[in-house]
Amino acid sequence: MFSIKTHQNPWVNAGVTRMTSVVEVVNLSEFASKVAAKKLIIMVLDDSQSMNNRAHALHEATKGAIDVLDENTEFAMVRFSGEADLVFPSDGKVALPATAANKRDAKDRVRLFSCSGSGTYMEKALQAVERIVAQKAGYIIQALFLTDGEHNGDEADLKKAVQRLTGKLRIDVRIIGDGGHVKFMRTEIAEPLGGQVGLIKTNAEMANDFKALFAEAQSVAFGDVKLVFSCLKTGRVASVEQLDPKLELKPVQQGTDYIINTTAWKPSEHRIYRVVAELIPIPGKEHLFASMTSVGREFNLVQPKIVWTENGKTEEVVGETIVIGYSDDSERTLATNQVVAQATGQVELVEEKQRLVQALRTGDDATTTHAVNRILKLVQETGTKEDVEEATHALNNIGIQIGDKDDEGTHTVHVKRVSKLNVDDYDAGSTATHARPVPGKKN
Repeated sequence: MFSIKTHQNPWVNAGVTRMTSVVEVVNLSEFASKVAAKKLIIMVLDDSQSMNNRAHALHEATKGAIDVLDENTEFAMVRFSGEADLVFPSDGKVALPATAANKRDAKDRVRLFSCSGSGTYMEKALQAVERIVAQKAGYIIQALFLTDGEHNGDEADLKKAVQRLTGKLRIDVRIIGDGGHVKFMRTEIAEPLGGQVGLIKTNAEMANDFKALFAEAQSVAFGDVKLVFSCLKTGRVASVEQLDPKLELKPVQQGTDYIINTTAWKPSEHRIYRVVAELIPIPGKEHLFASMTSVGREFNLVQPKIVWTENGKTEEVVGETIVIGYSDDSERTLATNQVVAQATGQVELVEEKQRLVQALRTGDDATTTHAVNRILKLVQETGTKEDVEEATHALNNIGIQIGDKDDEGTHTVHVKRVSKLNVDDYDAGSTATHARPVPGKKN
């Protein structure tokens, strides 16, 4: 069971054609056990030579993660380097339930991760995942993708594999050490497939990270959940972003509907989407478009709804329509919707964090100073005192010392010797926002 709510100030000045709103979706199911969902978890692990000094830690972390699984969850293990193959199961099937016997067999086969392969061909790994997914229609599928290096394969083939998998599963990426490329893994694999990137700094951290990720994956209550934006005669969807973490989503257009497969939902999970809808001309009356944006006119743009499958039955809940209205009353047009204002600030915050990362990597001190000040200002405006303290600590951790403000209100910034590993860690967490539940909603 889900709820959906639209937040916006619909009033704009004459001539404006875009409306920014926030759509809030909540999974009202409190317990995953209430839903008879078929679940599958796939481990996709880098088996190249560069992982050799991590082999023991990888083996132990993988065995520990297997122990977390219960027999209601199916699982599979894939290794990849220059090629990719299925390590478990070995009986011709693509996945098996996590029974005690199957877990013993899988843990025995962990030894086959020899960390001796040549190259890191990530498209091969995803192609192996595709073969599993193709036989598991109706499952909630999640995957852990672990690597310590950069992609050596064909980028076009990688993009094609990601496109074919989009909406069919969630993949969370883990980069171990400082050899990986956080931005590439985030934008090319994790974000398009609904997941997040995390950095594992040391071998010792691997076991706990795996266990936590697998425990969370098993708590999922729904998998076949679609966020649908039905465009009315005068509206279309310009963009959709999810917050916390910030994900740029690419809806699939089917007729007048823009559809987002939102993949796995945990019990009581709360997600916030920032939606930009646009007024468009009425077909055949394009010459009248200018008059449509004049004071006194109002238009329905987009109807959001959430559609899901529960116990074999399709359910849906419709949210309030995203509208746009034209007024010359400044009290109306300048009125602030707090939820929309906060969401906009959070999007800017993520952009500034990623701008800071790039500046640190290129030694651009001017951009570093500007980005640090913008980050602090945005956190102060949209977060709590604790958020400000957390942001300051994170900046200190990547070698940034924040001084007093000058006469223009700008903090002085001093950059100490910057560790690539710490900057990568900051980059990996840069899409996390402080999106808050709407006022009056209990956590």
